Amino acid sequence: MSKVIDSDLTPRPVKRRQPPLEYLPTADKLPCYTSVQFDPEIPLEGKYTLQEALSTMKGEFPRSWSDKAMSSTKELNKTEKNLSEEQQLRKLVYLPDLVDRILPLAVDFLKNYEMHLQSGKDFHNFLRVHVAVKRKELAKLIWSEKEIEKYADNLLLDRALAALRAILAQMTQKDWYHYDEKDLDANFGNSRPSLPGASYSDIFQRIIGDPDFPYLSSSVGKVLPDRVLISGHTSQDGLLKPTIALTIEVKAPAAMKDDKRHKHIFSEIQDLPSVRVPRGTATEFIYPEDPDTTDGQTRILVQVWTQMINKDSRLGILSSVEDTFFLARDKDTLYLSQSYELDKAPQLRVFAWFAVAVDLIEFSALHLPDARTDWWKADPQHAVDVAGVNRRHRTAHQADYYRIEPSSAATKGMTNLRIYIAVAAAVEVATETACMQLIEEREYIVDAHICMLDEAFLEQLNANMLALLTPRAWEMTKYQDA
Repeated sequence: MSKVIDSDLTPRPVKRRQPPLEYLPTADKLPCYTSVQFDPEIPLEGKYTLQEALSTMKGEFPRSWSDKAMSSTKELNKTEKNLSEEQQLRKLVYLPDLVDRILPLAVDFLKNYEMHLQSGKDFHNFLRVHVAVKRKELAKLIWSEKEIEKYADNLLLDRALAALRAILAQMTQKDWYHYDEKDLDANFGNSRPSLPGASYSDIFQRIIGDPDFPYLSSSVGKVLPDRVLISGHTSQDGLLKPTIALTIEVKAPAAMKDDKRHKHIFSEIQDLPSVRVPRGTATEFIYPEDPDTTDGQTRILVQVWTQMINKDSRLGILSSVEDTFFLARDKDTLYLSQSYELDKAPQLRVFAWFAVAVDLIEFSALHLPDARTDWWKADPQHAVDVAGVNRRHRTAHQADYYRIEPSSAATKGMTNLRIYIAVAAAVEVATETACMQLIEEREYIVDAHICMLDEAFLEQLNANMLALLTPRAWEMTKYQDA
């Protein structure tokens, strides 16, 4: 057998190496931006960047008046139940770096905006973004979801929005109106605001200088997110119609808990084995036939998905303040980020998500992968290398053989996915080792596709794998078609 050359000039694709798979990043590959606990004993003075101001966070989230209060999730409404098949969620893709991929771009905007607290305009922006003031009016005990929404507004949403508007105002470079003191007095009279060190022009520029958009709003209609980000208005039949760039759903922490695992409700989706998982690997979402009997996890996913569909938004945020998740939508696929607790600076991620929503950062920068569903069924045509051929021949079939039906629609395929990944890891290691043994014996380098055409090679490869795999792993991989 001749040596295969990996070259763009190779005439037939079968003789060329396929591009390597992109895998989900490990924790040490993700940007590390955390919250800075605010110390009220340190005086606020001098110069700050927006990043420094927005990174601050208060202490622990307060407890609820009752551990069982607000633990239920609302029933699905008629619109959520009756989504057409074309609009229904079919694939769920967990991307731990969904937001963190664009976070460095967002942080660049924040750290390049400096605020001198002697300036009235800067001091005003500082107070809108820093947690020192935003934390003051918050309840010390949670009585209802209204308090949770207030926490979400003050700690996450309003602060990120204020930072975004400050940056947009700076970028627009509007022509300022230059009023003298007489003009200011005539316009504002005794109600004119007063800020330490602020000149009249600073105050006036601050008041008229904010861009009109974006802003946070409530919603109308049959599908009601708790908040929506409005990026503009269009005129329709003589009426203004808001352009919704992003939907936001706020839940009580108790409703987002998985009591069995003492984690958040999406832990089962996110806790994958510590092996290489191809980026874009999708879990099949079985849309509930009887929405009234579905579990909380499924209801929440259907709810946020329907909101994004109904409001024609590609981006969403789901938060209990204790845990914040970021969502992206594409056709029948929902992309879900990792969860961010308060010490992981969710407010920075909210800013980044807002920035994408208003095109300050391009949506394409997210690099959303296509949903990978080839593991759902055995399909040899998806094989790209020796390990891939064996992985799909041997493990996709046993996923069906060991099929378990969890109660949650969202995680119906998760058991299969875990078995698939775990066995794939074992088979991949054994296959690569066995393959290298044969290659060393034959003393030439071969391409994976050519290997698979060599019956003698395959027969010896399986024999080597049998010796390398543990008995349990081999037992799980033997369920395959002839």
